[in-house]
Amino acid sequence: MNRKLIISMLVFVVVCAAWFYYEPETKETQLKPPVLPSINNAELKEDKDGKRIWELNIDTVTMNPTAQVNTLKGVKGRFYRDNGDIINVNSDGGEIDLKTKNVKLIGNVVVNSSTNEKLTTDELVWNNSDEQVIATGKAVLTRPDVVAKADKMITNKKFSKSKLLGNASVVKTQE
Repeated sequence: MNRKLIISMLVFVVVCAAWFYYEPETKETQLKPPVLPSINNAELKEDKDGKRIWELNIDTVTMNPTAQVNTLKGVKGRFYRDNGDIINVNSDGGEIDLKTKNVKLIGNVVVNSSTNEKLTTDELVWNNSDEQVIATGKAVLTRPDVVAKADKMITNKKFSKSKLLGNASVVKTQE
């Protein structure tokens, strides 16, 4: 019986010791997500065949090397057309996909061209491979002779051909 008592006491001591030394995971001991590097007052640009394609001035860029997507806050930029026209863009934020070179602008997006065209929308995507502009959410394209509105608008980079989807309207204006 002494042997059973000694084994029982030994097991009891081991269990108590484990219980006293066990430290449950707390907020401090949990793994925290990695802190992604950020750059303030950044300038991003793309050149192709010696010509500037676009440039963005950004208040804050947060880089995610794993996802290959940079998150943007406070975006002001320019896209350059082949004919020399310039498109100015402003938005609250957005993303750049480093693999596809697609640019997404989110929040209070305003696009003005040097040919008196204006596009306002909630979200705008520049699809680099198709050279398309996709505006989603209260998209309004204003030209000197026409105002087009839709929930979603897909247009080429020249804004010369547009497809309007959802609650679409086109009004010809007087000049």
